[in-house]
Amino acid sequence: MYSRYTIGEISQLLGITPQKIRYYEKKGILEPIYLEGSKYRYYTTWDFHILMRARYYIGLGFSLEEIAQFLLKEKLETIEEDFQEQEKKIEDEILYKLQLLNQLRKNREAVIRYQESEMKFSFKMRPGIFRINTQKEYSLLEDNENKRVVNKISKKAPFLFSSAIFPKSCIEKGDKSFFFGLGIEEKFADLLKIEKNGMIEYYPPTLCVHTYVQSSSTKVLSYKLLDGTLKYLNENGFKLAGDIITQIFFMASSKENREHFSWHEVWVPIK
Repeated sequence: MYSRYTIGEISQLLGITPQKIRYYEKKGILEPIYLEGSKYRYYTTWDFHILMRARYYIGLGFSLEEIAQFLLKEKLETIEEDFQEQEKKIEDEILYKLQLLNQLRKNREAVIRYQESEMKFSFKMRPGIFRINTQKEYSLLEDNENKRVVNKISKKAPFLFSSAIFPKSCIEKGDKSFFFGLGIEEKFADLLKIEKNGMIEYYPPTLCVHTYVQSSSTKVLSYKLLDGTLKYLNENGFKLAGDIITQIFFMASSKENREHFSWHEVWVPIK
């Protein structure tokens, strides 16, 4: 009743290798015809369209095992739940990709703005930030619980950013101490399941003087890097209202002299 075609003919028509077709057979998606006394596989136009359907499902993100199960179902009602679950997975992937796109655009914008307005100041609301210290100045913190949380949160890249923090209390005393760590903007907290705990601090949105600075490994980092910003506050009648937080948006290294460079977006809370 149906015309029969060799594996080579189907392979050529679909643009996939015979090995791939045999793999689909192994997974239970196809069942070739074997003529009596022959070891050769033959396929019908039904097999051609089943293969096309399988490729359609693959494109939607289903596994070959799931596809094989689909092809055994004879009632549409039984597959609706499978489709709904896959819809949710794709929606989550789209959301994740959109957040990645926003991160990339934000990073590119910081690069552009740094080049256009180095050491210029603006007033902006700092986003809410979840942040954990990984080191005091240039030494990693030894607390085991801190290490455990850092290990867990470090897997949230690329939504993480390296971050320096200059405590207000230290600045007011002339203490050059600072901490370095990792931060995540609040808008990603739900997506990444981040919440405040004993190690992760939350810094709510607040009005800041916003600027950019560059640091390097050949100069000891301190709030003195921000002397120009603090001078701007004093000259314009503002007072420091909290810890200064930076977001590193680019890093680079010189292989010649092993010097490292960081470019910071700086948030200076004011009142």
